Amino acid sequence: MQTKTPQRRRRTRLDRRDEPAFPRWRRGVLGIVALALSTVTAAQSVLVVDQSGATTGAYSAVQAAVDAAIDGDVILVRAGVYDEAVVVLGKSVTLQADRAVPTDTVALQSLRVQNLAGNQPFTLRGIDLGAVSDLGFQFRTTLILENNAAPVQIEDVWFSDESVFFTVATVDGIRIEDCASVCLTRIYLTKVSSLSSPSGSPPRIDVSRSTAFLFDSHVDASETEVYFGGGSSNALGESGVRVIDGFLGVYETYVKGGLNLYIPGSGHSCPTVTEGPAGIDALRCTLTVHDSTILGGGRPPFPTGCPSGPMGPAIALDASTQTTIPGEARTHVASSPVREDGTLSISFVGIPGDLAWGIIGMNPGAGVTRRSFDGPLLLSAPIVTAFVGTVPASGVLDVSVPIGELGLGVSGVVVHAQGTFFDPAARRFVLSEPTAVTLLDRSL
Repeated sequence: MQTKTPQRRRRTRLDRRDEPAFPRWRRGVLGIVALALSTVTAAQSVLVVDQSGATTGAYSAVQAAVDAAIDGDVILVRAGVYDEAVVVLGKSVTLQADRAVPTDTVALQSLRVQNLAGNQPFTLRGIDLGAVSDLGFQFRTTLILENNAAPVQIEDVWFSDESVFFTVATVDGIRIEDCASVCLTRIYLTKVSSLSSPSGSPPRIDVSRSTAFLFDSHVDASETEVYFGGGSSNALGESGVRVIDGFLGVYETYVKGGLNLYIPGSGHSCPTVTEGPAGIDALRCTLTVHDSTILGGGRPPFPTGCPSGPMGPAIALDASTQTTIPGEARTHVASSPVREDGTLSISFVGIPGDLAWGIIGMNPGAGVTRRSFDGPLLLSAPIVTAFVGTVPASGVLDVSVPIGELGLGVSGVVVHAQGTFFDPAARRFVLSEPTAVTLLDRSL
């Protein structure tokens, strides 16, 4: 038997803690922000929406600002509940909440984004969805993304679901169809009330023929049934997420399936016990899961004596494949918006001893995976990187970056960033969720 002589392994930069292998075009976060801003070739207009009337020249409705905007514009939405069903058709804009204080409410009734061309990315950050100010039955899908060839980024969104006396406001969640890339980051989506039927209701997030990423989010399809008088109520629960003919990546996220509920009225018997819905339903798709909690739904017991049913599976795969990434996910959060002379706050949350980088670009990306990285790169070229530092014992590396002048004629700039962590013990890179940061002229 012939044996091979062991070859001497060539020393690489991974062997040197002081020279990590990840490329560095520019040292220092301040330098990287300045370099990113230098790539802006055209001024981006900022359209302000303020329903209070306190801002001179501002729009009073979000839809009016969307209609007036052109590709690349920023729409800055100030505090208020905007009872509008906003539609964005084929426009590359950024919708950014602008809260005077963190407790301010900035909310829309619903949003539909359609027909984006490949060079028309769309970003929404910090504007809650599902707000209802009038009485009456409300049945709607709160966020619809359809036929979009460019990346869509949705970040920091709370989906509300409210009920008032004799009123049910049902939020049917998110529907994604025929989209090249959708990234949902830090979203909170639950079902508090429902007026479902025995045939069931839609999942919280429904993905068809699309690529979607879910980061650091909470998706719970558990529901409380609403009924009147002495009749009975019977509703099949829904899955937390359903994906058909596409790709879904789930990173550091909680997903739970719904509940099968039956509340018998006078003289009604308990129904046949059925298995609860899955946390994630996957049909003819590819699924990647990293550091996430996924639970099936079920039927809870009721004081009326109806028995509880078995819990559904965490993940139901049908002609689909699943990949599970080992280890812990990492988090990267940046403040937005930030004005000239203000301070950009960035937090890198990882394992003590991690080496952290910031990656920055001018546009979101479709999601590129590399063999040596855990997680997708969701920025499009050109990108620049900077080594930030080592994650301390607390697990959080905080960085403050002073923002200077944006440049003559530039009232607003949106930059997209993502954190990268190198775990020396596991010798692996982990990419965090992406984030969009809006930088504004001081006069706004």
